[in-house]
Amino acid sequence: MLPEVKGVPYIYGNTQYDCFELNSYLCSLGLVPQLIQSNKLSEANFADIESILAQTDPYICKAANIAPLQYVYDVLHPWFYMGHEFGERLRRKGIALLHSDPAGKMLGFECSSFMLQAVAKAVADAKKFREEAGL
Repeated sequence: MLPEVKGVPYIYGNTQYDCFELNSYLCSLGLVPQLIQSNKLSEANFADIESILAQTDPYICKAANIAPLQYVYDVLHPWFYMGHEFGERLRRKGIALLHSDPAGKMLGFECSSFMLQAVAKAVADAKKFREEAGL
């Protein structure tokens, strides 16, 4: 577990990764998903979902355009958003943006290393943005 990410809340947008597998992994690092957007659910996901639920109970919704969900930023106050969103809009609310797309071209530990560095950067950015936003 990384102490700098323990307890950090985030929103998971629709990305190219196995949604529940990645969120289960992020939970194992101590991160706290508040909202998970997913475009599919199958029995193969159940073990990862159980792992997530053993640590927290996030909202789950079908992947959608983020526009209808923007109000949740002011309700949940996540530290970062993983996926695709307008960075400046998030920054004004004290939220960092984590683009994970580059990891899609990587293999094995290279991908894992990239994701850990991206999460650490998002948390560091969020601390700064939250201060700027008065949070």
